[in-house]
Amino acid sequence: MLKSADSLVCNALAVFAVVLISAQHAGAAEAEDSPGSKNAALMYWLAFDQLDATMADEKSANIISDYATVELDDKVKGLVEKSETLAMFHVAVALPECDWGTGPLMRIQGPALLLPHLNKTRTLARLALLRARWHLANHRGEKAVDDLVAVYALSRHVEQEPILISMLVGHAINGMANMFIADQWNRFSADDLKRLREKTAAIAPHITMKTAIAAEGRSMAAWLKNLVEGAKGKEFDEAALELLGPQAALLRAGGKEMMHGLIKDLGSFYDEMVPLFDLPRDRFFKEMDALEGRVQESKNPLVKLLMPALGVTYDVQARTQTNDLIVQAAITLRLEGRDKFDAIKDPYGEGPFALEQSADAMVIKSKLVTRKEQVMLKFVTAKLK
Repeated sequence: MLKSADSLVCNALAVFAVVLISAQHAGAAEAEDSPGSKNAALMYWLAFDQLDATMADEKSANIISDYATVELDDKVKGLVEKSETLAMFHVAVALPECDWGTGPLMRIQGPALLLPHLNKTRTLARLALLRARWHLANHRGEKAVDDLVAVYALSRHVEQEPILISMLVGHAINGMANMFIADQWNRFSADDLKRLREKTAAIAPHITMKTAIAAEGRSMAAWLKNLVEGAKGKEFDEAALELLGPQAALLRAGGKEMMHGLIKDLGSFYDEMVPLFDLPRDRFFKEMDALEGRVQESKNPLVKLLMPALGVTYDVQARTQTNDLIVQAAITLRLEGRDKFDAIKDPYGEGPFALEQSADAMVIKSKLVTRKEQVMLKFVTAKLK
């Protein structure tokens, strides 16, 4: 009986999605006026519901996981052709806003907040890229570009959540799309690349890590203040306090007055972090080292516990921005030639990106080195099967 009810709910959601898709294409005024009609997160959750049903099948899950290399057979065709999940996905990415609803929860739950949608967004991106690969293999480049651009749009929607981990996942999804272009480079026609350049130019810019860290600092402060104000005398919410790990005993003993002082001190560290992201790379790491030295010397247990990994965060942003530009440089080279390519400057060099070409690949390199790895993309020019 329960399974039957679940099936009815899934079918109802699918019917609702089809109705909404039709309304979107028809420009229905009622949909524009309804509360939440512009919030992409609501449609993403409908897509996730369908995606969960697909992922319950082990073979389908493995295919989606191996989207970049799996053999494009009839099983893949069955997954991607007429996919209700991807129909909902395309409605979602076309919407202007995406509020995942986690902001208020972050202030209440702090580090305990669960973000189940993040893993689902990555799986959804894999499914979309699988279909893009299917389209390219079947000479439907225009449709492949539409799926690819949708993945870029998804990455921006994930980044709209004011939580650092969400920013990092958004950048990872963006990186999947960049790598897909490089791996499938030989399948794109000149018209496909023109369409790709035009459509990606219309996508919103990345939200900066500076913005994410500032927002997370405010959320952490709000959570800690709620923890304090919810206390009676010196008695704190034990479940919330235990999230602070081995420092819980010290904070429990110190009471409200001590906690207010620690929260204010933590805020001053976040205030120092935010402007660092405006600095050039060399200065950033110099100032970051000095700040992290003060973090280690601090006697405030909240500072050591809650401070983010600044160097990793900075490098993720730098790598994404550089690879985005490398993709645009590759498209420019293909469409407009070497002179136009050379006019695009490597943001971490003194001139254009380095270009190495062989019979099988084209490698575009930046001077940027993160985690001891030079940032580059290898665009496959050999004939693909």
